Amino acid sequence: MKKIRKKIIINLIIALSFFLWGIFTIQSKVFPYKILQQIKPRTIFIKFSIISKNPFNKNDQQLLLSQKKYPNFNNKERHLIKYSVEKNIWADRIYYNHKNDIKLLNFYLIRIERHQKKDIKIEIKEDFTIYRPICEKNDNSKYKDWEKVDFEIAIIGRSCAHKKIVKKKFKKGYISLSSGGPISSDPIFIEGLSTLDSIIFK
Repeated sequence: MKKIRKKIIINLIIALSFFLWGIFTIQSKVFPYKILQQIKPRTIFIKFSIISKNPFNKNDQQLLLSQKKYPNFNNKERHLIKYSVEKNIWADRIYYNHKNDIKLLNFYLIRIERHQKKDIKIEIKEDFTIYRPICEKNDNSKYKDWEKVDFEIAIIGRSCAHKKIVKKKFKKGYISLSSGGPISSDPIFIEGLSTLDSIIFK
């Protein structure tokens, strides 16, 4: 028992000595600090060389073609989905529509954040119509040239309720959509979209 205890004490003393010596070498920059500093860049260079030689990091022609075909592959900020009953309207909230949901079933939905401030810039490859549910608390002057829709919905949130809807036709090309606000962003529904790949986020 005494031998085991003695062995543990010796190991602790050795470990503590190495720890204290490490602190001393860094502060005083004595041996082996300078040697380690010389080795470190070489180690990083070797690691970088190994990563660079990884075949998965090379320009894969098939991969590049796939990325070109599906340009939204790296899109994490916004989500374009086919709308379905009681689907979450925003990317970061569980709010959903409570009224006339069946009238939205043929639409696609661009899910943005509930309080997003940045505009949504997209390239569209075909003509379609965009619907924006609006909240009376928001500044809706941006929709003054949009057409009012003849039915209402009910997307109820803590700060704002979206009930009325406006729509506007867009031709293929580049467009910039306001996120809405300032109280809440306005949902973005799309009618007439044939495929998810018809929209590219910028």
